[in-house]
Amino acid sequence: MKVKPSDIKEKRRLCSEFYSRNFSQKVSHYFSALFIRLNFSPNFITLIMLVLIIPISILILSTSYYLFIFGCFLLMLINVMDTSDGEVARFTNKTSSSGIYLDYVFQYIVDLILFIVLAIKFINISNTVSVLILIYLIFYLIDSYSKRSFLSAKNEKQNNTINSKNILKTFFAITSSNTFIYHSLWIILILDSFQETKVILELYFFYISIAQMLKTIVRFYLNYNILNNENL
Repeated sequence: MKVKPSDIKEKRRLCSEFYSRNFSQKVSHYFSALFIRLNFSPNFITLIMLVLIIPISILILSTSYYLFIFGCFLLMLINVMDTSDGEVARFTNKTSSSGIYLDYVFQYIVDLILFIVLAIKFINISNTVSVLILIYLIFYLIDSYSKRSFLSAKNEKQNNTINSKNILKTFFAITSSNTFIYHSLWIILILDSFQETKVILELYFFYISIAQMLKTIVRFYLNYNILNNENL
């Protein structure tokens, strides 16, 4: 099928997730058009997203700091693939529940591998950062399971749209997500390379760990009260 990137751009819908909408969708239509020409199925593109974490992990674990930064830079490509598979599915009318399921599961696998790899990487650089990454991972998984459980109880689909009316909540939401790490870690590493200490890295991971922890606790409290009040 001959498809131009502009065709994808015109017919796609904007992603609700902040980084997918404002960054990945700036280039994803080029990838989507290429994948359609190559007759790649949406599920195969999702698989590409999963496979990409392997070479990226190798780069991150490399002894070269430059390759480490480059590997973290390529993390954005995973988010582009995650955006592209949905665009291809909708453009080719191949959306499916199984595709959505694979997308969620593979994203969790990618996140889990990434954070474990990062924790291993930083053991020899900063034990504090390694611990903070593991704390983030624990609360990220708890929060993810909590969201899915709440949606199952409510029988609703997930909505990642950010309420832009509250600036503080918006800032907090977009700087504590896993996609924030995918898009910003390489920048933090470049900034950190100009310092002898690891203060910037430690502050970065301290913030996202505390932010994720608070977000998890608040979301659990609010979701529980919503469901509890419905039963009254």
